[in-house]
Amino acid sequence: MTAPEPQDGSSRVLLTALVASLLLGLAAQTASAVEIGGYLGGGVGGRLRGPLAEVNANHGVEGSDISYRVFGGVDLGRYVAVEAAYFRAGEQRLSPALDFGFAVDFDGYAAAVLGKLPLGRFAAFGKIGALHWKEAGEVITLIPVRRDYSRESESLLLGAGVSFDLHPRLALRGEWEHFEVSGSARDQAWLSAAVRFP
Repeated sequence: MTAPEPQDGSSRVLLTALVASLLLGLAAQTASAVEIGGYLGGGVGGRLRGPLAEVNANHGVEGSDISYRVFGGVDLGRYVAVEAAYFRAGEQRLSPALDFGFAVDFDGYAAAVLGKLPLGRFAAFGKIGALHWKEAGEVITLIPVRRDYSRESESLLLGAGVSFDLHPRLALRGEWEHFEVSGSARDQAWLSAAVRFP
């Protein structure tokens, strides 16, 4: 397993600044003109594709493919929302074999802008934002030698989904998200519930 590569600080700052500017601009333009409401939610998901700590799945990687997420957001009227989220994936493990093994956790947090299209009790939405991810755990060599492993970076976050209002205060939603981990694409599916409040 290669050592963590140096991160590009300028691109990280630029990406964060762009997302923050967009969020603040949308809030400033709409706060005085529309009714604002908040929501909190949580859900479970699974990886559709993506790296397992840079190790090919054929090597016998074990662990849970289920992820958990909590999120909160602010509806800026019927068509726009801003949202923040934290997620955590199950631990991935590879028992020491010919050369090495590992046990790695994966988590991250994100901020995004959602564009919504209301369709009665349904609503379609797309999202764009930034995600900070982190892999952390332990690498075990055959000798055996154990050492800590950690890698983190930022990625552009894209997504789309559909929500359904079970009640004016309660909604279910299914969605897909796309981002990159160590240069490899990762697609994630989520099923969530959210509670609205004034």
